[in-house]
Amino acid sequence: DVVGGEADIARLLQLLALAGGGSRQIAFVTGEAGIGKTTLVEAFLATAPVSGSVEVSVATGRGIRRHSLEEPLMPVLEAIGRLARGRHAARVVQLLREHAPGWLVQLPWLVEPGDLRELRASLAGTTAERMLRVFAQLVEELTTEVTLVLVLQDLHWGDQPSVSFVDTLLRDLHDRPLLVVALGRPDVHDRFPRLWAGRGLQEIQLRE
Repeated sequence: DVVGGEADIARLLQLLALAGGGSRQIAFVTGEAGIGKTTLVEAFLATAPVSGSVEVSVATGRGIRRHSLEEPLMPVLEAIGRLARGRHAARVVQLLREHAPGWLVQLPWLVEPGDLRELRASLAGTTAERMLRVFAQLVEELTTEVTLVLVLQDLHWGDQPSVSFVDTLLRDLHDRPLLVVALGRPDVHDRFPRLWAGRGLQEIQLRE
């Protein structure tokens, strides 16, 4: 059974409906390891694509331990990669080329080798802050056609750029059909102290 059950799924569906109306929503699903956060969100996603008449596109990414040697912003890169292989793949790749070549370089399987060299050369000196702003622009363009559900798992392990990414979504995308569902353990609050101070976040707390 899903911890929290139908009431929490209904709450996420309500947030999706608000997002579909053009009001960006961010929900944190928090609880201890193994309590069923992922199961709850999967149950919601199984219902979401057929809820109402709004077309929904889903992208998911997973956080990593902060001592890992993996690239920063891995949850975001994974989410973009899934979008670029999903139902709207052609549109996503086109938008990446037009608005977010810095992200496209991080997904080399989407680029011809010759194009990849040119992209890398053109992006010398690009900052992480610039990458985040450009991703916000990519989301803005994509959500002119669909309601985007962005699921970020294990965000308590997210690196600082990933924390800044969530902050960018909060700050820059108020009026977009976007629902961000962030999963984390209870101490995820410690990773986002500024975000929890009157920023309109929703929280679904799972307890045994």
